Amino acid sequence: MELKNQKIIVCGDSFCTSMIWDRYHFSQILEDTYGYQVTNLAHGSFSTVGICFQIQQAITMDPDIIIYNTTDASRFELVMNGKFDAAAGLRNIVYFDNGVTSYRRADTGDTESAVFSTNYARLGERVYFRKNVETTQSQIDAVDQYMKHFFDYELKTQTDSWMIGYWHQQIIDAGITPVRLSRQDDIAKPMYAYAKNNPDCTAYYHTDPATQEILAKNIIQQLESQANEQK
Repeated sequence: MELKNQKIIVCGDSFCTSMIWDRYHFSQILEDTYGYQVTNLAHGSFSTVGICFQIQQAITMDPDIIIYNTTDASRFELVMNGKFDAAAGLRNIVYFDNGVTSYRRADTGDTESAVFSTNYARLGERVYFRKNVETTQSQIDAVDQYMKHFFDYELKTQTDSWMIGYWHQQIIDAGITPVRLSRQDDIAKPMYAYAKNNPDCTAYYHTDPATQEILAKNIIQQLESQANEQK
């Protein structure tokens, strides 16, 4: 099976997000070095729900491969001023960072979208890198109450795994090759290990270029292995 020139869609949070000001991210390396056609839908701080909306959109784009990562169960969805519309899909989810390559796409949301898929650090103007997402004190207070009275980490971890499991199977059922990146999988271990051991790394995707090169090679090896299994 010829792998070059195949179409890849990347989904996920900051680890999977490519930037407009460099070409160091693994998704860009897959395009520049290995000859894939890559579209990146990822955006920093997304919850599992947000990533699942990305995967749903990616499937409709008829790629050969979908690469996605899983994220921490502590993330949540905050309802904004807009109204959720199931037919709008990923356009419901706020995309706000103008430095990422997924910003201002026709098939993603914007700062006026209905649902903020995020983590606690993104709330409030105290975070310097937020762009034009207005959250009120009452919303922040509501999140505090949610975390205190309605959130259980182990329960959320379980339900998040069910959501990811469903969409992973949807990728397979659509005849698309899935590549999952998680802390438990060998493919992505160098990425997560670097981020853990270098907490002061300033890159949006939490790693250095050398680690991104390793990750790209690991993904290529995984794709080649899967292709050989299909022969």
